Amino acid sequence: MKKIETYFEQKSKSDSKHILNTCNRQVPQEILDEIEAGCSIETLEKILGHNFSIYKYGTQITIHGLFPDVSTRRIGGSYVNLVQNKNRSIGVRYNAIDREKKTRLFNLLSHADGWRIESNSTSYNIYKMENLPSIPLFGNSDVNVGPVAEKIRETVNKFREQANRIDKSLFVGNVECYLATTMWGSKVIILEVNIQCFYERNFQAIFENISGMTLAEGKAVMQRNIEEAEKERKEREERYEREAAEAAEKKARLKEEFLAANPIPEGFVHNDGVYTPQEGDILMKLRYGYGGYEFQFSTFTRHAGRILVKSCDKNGENIERHGHQANPNYKGGWIRKAEKKAGKATPNKTSGLKISYFSASQIILTGDTYPLRHQIKEMGGRWNRYQTGWTFPKSKEPALRTAFAI
Repeated sequence: MKKIETYFEQKSKSDSKHILNTCNRQVPQEILDEIEAGCSIETLEKILGHNFSIYKYGTQITIHGLFPDVSTRRIGGSYVNLVQNKNRSIGVRYNAIDREKKTRLFNLLSHADGWRIESNSTSYNIYKMENLPSIPLFGNSDVNVGPVAEKIRETVNKFREQANRIDKSLFVGNVECYLATTMWGSKVIILEVNIQCFYERNFQAIFENISGMTLAEGKAVMQRNIEEAEKERKEREERYEREAAEAAEKKARLKEEFLAANPIPEGFVHNDGVYTPQEGDILMKLRYGYGGYEFQFSTFTRHAGRILVKSCDKNGENIERHGHQANPNYKGGWIRKAEKKAGKATPNKTSGLKISYFSASQIILTGDTYPLRHQIKEMGGRWNRYQTGWTFPKSKEPALRTAFAI
């Protein structure tokens, strides 16, 4: 029987792939439950004790036996670390083994001793990192002497001594201390502890060995840091709420002062409900920017059957050349309706329509037909994009002339 540690040794060879399940015995549900809770080294020992087969591969171990249906594939957050194969065996990625124990240990080391946690789809470990000072390009030509070089040596030696003090016999894994270059070109030293698995009985010893404090001290520091972090969070929330209330009060005061100094222009009526834009109307909105409040004016024009909104002045002049399609409804602001020009009748909505003979049996209706498209369709019109008009049988001509006053 292989030792548990053998499955995590880099130097040991991977097993051959097995398409068929090499063990035809039913695996108890309790073992599957333990695997889904975060497969521990104790669970692996139990599996070997029941004479189920475990095979080692590059990214996972595979446990052979007739497993019940798995209820989850995700161990350790959102990562898929548990796979049930077609032959009913179970594949467990190394990243998931002892996940629950490592989470407790890593969180304690993070809060109590400042270790960082690296967690992704392929690795789950802890590390410490410190920036190294840059050596000046000018000055002493020997980069191995001087206060900067001495500071670098002190930092590197401190990390290496801490790496040498870690007792690797307490867990299955490795410790690395190395120099690296960031994407910005600066140098850093990294101490990485990659714990693949460990026995629960070694939890306290591992923590005390890595952190240099007792487990009770570590838990006390962790609790104190958590309480301080929570206190800071509440203070930030209270400060944000206070600043937001002050900003809202200031904004309301500026609005009141602006409206007192800038009365609403004549002809504009406050829009209490939903406003549907009409051609020629002017919409005035109160806009708040870096310079305070100001009035913003827009007018509506028609183009190709669409209502466009364009910026303008309060008189509806100096209209910008380009605009965008207006919303079908507007809320708030003030509206000034377009004035009807004296002496001119209101144009008929069907003005500009024209009926022509299209063929021996058909006529075509052209002009500004977009606003009437639904009515035209109901009367049997068919759009002809080549002639840019609606075609009808000749028999429809009297009805069209009557309906659209042509």
